[in-house]
Amino acid sequence: MKKCMVTLSIFILMAAVFGCSLPRLPDGHVHMRQGKMISLSDGSEMTIEVQGTRGAIYPEGVMLAVHPTSGETFRGKYYLVSESSTSTGVVQNKWGTKTGKITTTSENKYLKGVLKGNQGSVLHVDIAVGKQNSNFYGEATDAKGGKYQIILSPQYISRKVQ
Repeated sequence: MKKCMVTLSIFILMAAVFGCSLPRLPDGHVHMRQGKMISLSDGSEMTIEVQGTRGAIYPEGVMLAVHPTSGETFRGKYYLVSESSTSTGVVQNKWGTKTGKITTTSENKYLKGVLKGNQGSVLHVDIAVGKQNSNFYGEATDAKGGKYQIILSPQYISRKVQ
């Protein structure tokens, strides 16, 4: 009976450890967050994918995009940029007497990078990083001044990236 309990305990422990771990991706594969990039001049939609995982945004990663009409494919790299600001204020009671001081700090994170197309187009990309399980929103600007709205879904796929 004791041996059976020990074996069962080991089995449960192994199931917990291996059941909670993420499956290992094949060599050369990465997790890509999918989305679309919409041209504000003509409404055309491109697909875009940005490297990341459910648990983290990498300090740098790969971006891919495809324009379905022209067939142009884009590839680039992003870098994670953080901006923080601090503000201070005074706490007063209902009679206007100073009772303390308060300091707040906020931090915003952005994915900034460049996508280069195989037909010569270049896009500057700026995406605000939100909560991991929500959409990310951003914009891109091409060399001719054209603007694009970016929406990345919280869904990920595994893709081989070389």
